[in-house]
Amino acid sequence: MRSTGTSYPASTIAAIDSTAPAAPSTDAPEGTDATPATDVASSTTEAPRQVRIAVLGDSWSLEPTPAWPAVATDLLADEDIDATFVVDARSLTGYVVDGAAGTSFVDRAANVDPDADVVVVFGGFDDRDGDVASVSLAAASTFGTIRDLAPGA
Repeated sequence: MRSTGTSYPASTIAAIDSTAPAAPSTDAPEGTDATPATDVASSTTEAPRQVRIAVLGDSWSLEPTPAWPAVATDLLADEDIDATFVVDARSLTGYVVDGAAGTSFVDRAANVDPDADVVVVFGGFDDRDGDVASVSLAAASTFGTIRDLAPGA
C-alpha cells in the first residue's frame, strides 16, 4: 500500500480494520525463551476488492497519456482495490455538444454499464458556450438515465 506519511502501530491498525488479524502476544512465561506462534490461516492476505467503474467522458478521459483512468487504476491498486474501468470517452463532446462522433453525454448515457459499482461523468468543458438552461436539462437527463440503468452505482 502507498504510504500516506502517517504511521500507526500494528495494534491500532488491527483495531481500526476488524479484518486484520490481531498482533500475536509477546508475553512469554517468565524464565522461558518462547516465541509466539503465528496462526498460518490468519496470516494469508485477502484478494484485492474488485470495483467496476464506468466512465462517460470527453477527451480528458483519453488524454494526456496516461489519462486519468489509468492513473486512478494504479492509485487504487496501491490501496488493494482492483479497479476495472469501462471508458466511453469521445473528443469534443459534452451534455449538449455532440462533437465529431455525433453523440452527446445524453445519447451515450444509455450505454452505461448496468453492473458498474461507480459511474463517473467527466467532462462538459465543450459545453462552455452552450445555453445554461439547455446544459442543465441535458445534465439532469444524463444523470437520470444513469441512475435508472445502474441503480447500484
